[in-house]
Amino acid sequence: MWVKNVRADNQEVLALIRKLDAYQATLYPAESNHLDDTSTLMQDNVDMLGVWVRNEEQQDALAGIGAVKYLDGYAEIKRMYVSRDYRKMGIARHLLQQLEHLAAARSLPLVRLETGIRQDAAIGLYRKAGFVPIPPFGDYPEDPLSVHMEKSVPAVNTALHITPFEDAYRNQVIYLWQACGLTVPWNDPEKDIRRKLDHSPELFFLALLDGRVVGTCMAGYDGHRGWFYYLGVLPEFRRLGIAGKLIRHGESCLTAIGCPKINLMVRKTNTKVVGFYKSAAYTDDPVTVLSKRLIPDIEDKNTEREETGYRQ
Repeated sequence: MWVKNVRADNQEVLALIRKLDAYQATLYPAESNHLDDTSTLMQDNVDMLGVWVRNEEQQDALAGIGAVKYLDGYAEIKRMYVSRDYRKMGIARHLLQQLEHLAAARSLPLVRLETGIRQDAAIGLYRKAGFVPIPPFGDYPEDPLSVHMEKSVPAVNTALHITPFEDAYRNQVIYLWQACGLTVPWNDPEKDIRRKLDHSPELFFLALLDGRVVGTCMAGYDGHRGWFYYLGVLPEFRRLGIAGKLIRHGESCLTAIGCPKINLMVRKTNTKVVGFYKSAAYTDDPVTVLSKRLIPDIEDKNTEREETGYRQ
């Protein structure tokens, strides 16, 4: 399974929202259903996630959704739902963990939620995840059909770990590169991954949060210089020190195999990342980078540009 951000007006997402609405309507009267509508779920203070799995037809299917709303001093979990066909697979637990990480990334120490007394499975999930009962919060009224819960969440860095690439994360890696603007028409990310796996795959690093890829970095060493490529962190997890951890991990691995110096290339249009590297003690050397493509990634050479597709 893999997780990525979704929009509430996406048709697949809307289909699950409607299923959740219909289910809730069979359990509670309208005044006890506190459901955020699509417009609310698309506001700037809300992130919505979808979980995809490979179904029996070997197709990618949206199995579950959930949202987190960022409020004053806490975050609130909304719209948790897993399709009946994909329950008892750990999807809800995994989704809940990812929503908690998003709250921690906003430096919000508490996650709260409201659910109904007739949803035993949901209440059990939340209790196992460390949520405890609390009085009504925010604008919620006293309601005998409601259960309110809260959990303290640790900082993101306490749950982060860096590991070598595994093929199970391939789709998440490509999604991250796309979200970070690291993919370009003249470089096929699938081919880039295959090539890296043929040459020092142990120098292809992922930053993981409970199974979600939030950062990547490729390193290489040709016997003379080391290189970094595809350094990226999901936008919602930036400014948390994840890129710095990836760089330091890569530096440590290259030092261990005798690499004396690291070079890297930055697209001229990517000015923001230059400051990051300078803060990590990298300097702007007086050199000119030239390149020549030996194997095209695309068939139509007319779409190739003169600019080299640098990965930073």
